[in-house]
Amino acid sequence: MLEKEDVAQYGLGKLIVLHLAPGALATVAYLALIPLTNRWHWPAMAALLLSALIALVPMELGHLLLQGKRRNGRWSLQGIVLSQRERPGWLVWLLPVGLFVVAVVGYGLTVPLDGLWQRKMFWWLPSWYLFSDLKQYAQFSRPVLIGAFSARLLLDGFLFPTVEELYFRGYLLPRMARFGWAAPFLNCLLFAAYHFWQPYNLPTIFFVSLPMVLGVWLTKDLRVGVYTHILLNTVGGILAMISVLQAR
Repeated sequence: MLEKEDVAQYGLGKLIVLHLAPGALATVAYLALIPLTNRWHWPAMAALLLSALIALVPMELGHLLLQGKRRNGRWSLQGIVLSQRERPGWLVWLLPVGLFVVAVVGYGLTVPLDGLWQRKMFWWLPSWYLFSDLKQYAQFSRPVLIGAFSARLLLDGFLFPTVEELYFRGYLLPRMARFGWAAPFLNCLLFAAYHFWQPYNLPTIFFVSLPMVLGVWLTKDLRVGVYTHILLNTVGGILAMISVLQAR
């Protein structure tokens, strides 16, 4: 990551908008697609994956490419996505594993907090909005569930975390450097809040993501965030798929 005087620093208002807008757009698309997936008798998760594919990814990646076009005169991420200091290969692979373990510990500690947060703040959400409620999947056939969770592994396991790390840690985090050590915590908080489609998980998303964000902040290597994020999402997706299929 370049020093803060070498990178344009954004104001707090702009940072809030840039962090939250993609999540808001994806959630609107998600809610609009629910009637369609209901008609096809697919779980709500399918609508969320589709909304991320058609709204979230184009908005985040499109913004980066547009900034690159303005800066470089061509469609490029050069000078836009930062935090690309090269580290020894073994360290880039070892750190994500360690950060993954720390994140899992954080998940275990915050699950009760998530439950309290959900009961106090989001009791009014319909059951299909709660992805952690495995009972909602009992109504769907096994082939549909295998297809939906396979798509989740492919998209949410690899594509979405890669784009999110490019945008949140490669682009936004360096432009918050003027906040000093508050920057990674603010970045992590806004990243958690951007998940409008699962606001009931805000505590867990924050504490699970924090080791990853701090890892990028300290190493100045975006690959640490990408690999950790992919590891978290793929393992989480595999475990969720196993739990749902075993319950049938």
